Amino acid sequence: MIENLIIITSVINIPNKPFSYTDVRSTYNREERFQQTKHTIITLKNKIPNNKIILVECSELNEEEIEYMNKNVDYFINLYGNDYLEKYIFGLSKSLGENTLILRAIDYLTDNNIQYNNLYKISGRYWLTDNFDYNNYNNNKIIYVHEKTNKNDIYSSFYKLNVKHVKSYVDFIIEHKELLVNCICAEIFLGLFINHVVDESEKIKIEFAGVAGYIAVWNNYFIEY
Repeated sequence: MIENLIIITSVINIPNKPFSYTDVRSTYNREERFQQTKHTIITLKNKIPNNKIILVECSELNEEEIEYMNKNVDYFINLYGNDYLEKYIFGLSKSLGENTLILRAIDYLTDNNIQYNNLYKISGRYWLTDNFDYNNYNNNKIIYVHEKTNKNDIYSSFYKLNVKHVKSYVDFIIEHKELLVNCICAEIFLGLFINHVVDESEKIKIEFAGVAGYIAVWNNYFIEY
């Protein structure tokens, strides 16, 4: 049984396609995104004990990138070349793309009967800082941080579900696909699930996650929460 299973959602070799809210999908080039993703993996290994990592990618990678992933994560999926999925992942809706990657990762875990207790999700290129405290996550609750002035705006770049919440989140994604297609913000979508579906006794809001990263669509826009 895996105690902590971590999903990394990733698109390293980013296409030149717009989001609904910006024409710039990423201000970082392929090599920068690769190095940032490597940093994500290193910090996860250093700061979350008893973990396995599943990285779900959707881009054409070179031999060096593929070799690194195969050696440094436990499960590596690349959806590149699947035209059906690419139209969601590379479409206007960032939240639809992200949740498509999450669903495919969970499908892989289910299809391969991979058992785990806690499921973390982190966006590739974010990392855990020295302020990350595993004690906040060492439980069977949903753990999350919301934007300071808006409890409905829950940071989607890093959060934790217990295994008992995974099916309900998958069902929520499928049942509310239309919201994703219509470009609902990923943070608001996650907030709808945690605030309106999950029982209060099953979740813990913490004030600071100890996670940092650069917002790809805005050059050098750094965030830590």
